[in-house]
Amino acid sequence: MHDLISPTLAAALIGCHAATLTNWRKSKKGPPVVIIEGSTSLAYSRSEVIKWMQDQEKKSK
Repeated sequence: MHDLISPTLAAALIGCHAATLTNWRKSKKGPPVVIIEGSTSLAYSRSEVIKWMQDQEKKSK
């Protein structure tokens, strides 16, 4: 996966606070998260974040 971005960058792309993204992750909402194997680090796939945003836009119409 070459398009991984940090939670901070994912939140900025979405236009929300990083804390909101954390809350969504804990509530099983928001874009899918990637857990980096062998660590406690989290990341997001830029393409999955964009897809999630497009899906949210379609749901709001």
